[in-house]
Amino acid sequence: DKTDVLLQNKGKCMNETNTYEKFRKEIFMDRLQKDLETNPPIFDGIIYLLEIIRKKLCNIAPQNIKYKDIINNINSVLDTKYLKQLIDNNVFDNETIKNIFGFIVQKLKEFQSESEDNELNIWINKLEDEYLSKLTEKKISNILPHILGGLLNKLDNLEEIVNSYRQKINNDKL
Repeated sequence: DKTDVLLQNKGKCMNETNTYEKFRKEIFMDRLQKDLETNPPIFDGIIYLLEIIRKKLCNIAPQNIKYKDIINNINSVLDTKYLKQLIDNNVFDNETIKNIFGFIVQKLKEFQSESEDNELNIWINKLEDEYLSKLTEKKISNILPHILGGLLNKLDNLEEIVNSYRQKINNDKL
């Protein structure tokens, strides 16, 4: 009987936390879109999100020292100081955005289960059709929040799975 109450309370707390997280993300993305609509655009939110994505990819990557090149590559491609310089010098362009997107998607494919590939490919095709192919027509302020938000959601799910497996492996060793 106490177990049921505990589970109900835990479920309610998790629901509230998930709702709050979702609300927080929506507010951030709205603010990001408004920042990108200013003249000149404010890219601080983009740099912040790319830093989060970089950290998540490094966390998801294999942690053994023999795979340090993977983490070095992530840190090199998603070097937010360098990307900030591109922005500051007005050379952060559509090609850079496409390259960053392609790199992150490549890492997602490398790190996720093959069974997830089909769903990811459908999502990528939809993004390419609706956003990336129309990058010159559509405002960047409408595109980047959507793309980065979607990538963050995919990375959050993958990170949760990876952490769960790592915890299970560590528990099995004990």
